[in-house]
Amino acid sequence: MMKTLAAAFVTLASSAAFAAEAPVMFHLTVKKDGHVLESPSFMAAIGKPVTLKLHDGLTVEALAKPVEADGGAWTQVRITYFRTPDSKFVQEMSMHHPHGERAGSFEYTDPSKRRFVIEIGDHATGQ
Repeated sequence: MMKTLAAAFVTLASSAAFAAEAPVMFHLTVKKDGHVLESPSFMAAIGKPVTLKLHDGLTVEALAKPVEADGGAWTQVRITYFRTPDSKFVQEMSMHHPHGERAGSFEYTDPSKRRFVIEIGDHATGQ
């Protein structure tokens, strides 16, 4: 009985580690005055930042960090929405996901009234 229970725990832990290492889906929507300017989707491998370059010098960086010892995981995004030769304006956001379940969204409106919505997880694909 103990061996069966131990084997089940190892199998469950291995499955959780595998699921946590799967790439994370992101879907970005940029709107202004009610019109969609951009709407790409992209995947990010765990622990590897992804940079998406958009029109007008906009960039969105996403990083899905590995699952921590407590089972939670962090996802970070950085939107660079204005850049000059001397400076850049950036909005950084992060989200903690309990139990490594990566789902949720970031929302930000820049000073020029562009609205950024970045959805994370399965719902980002529209499924």
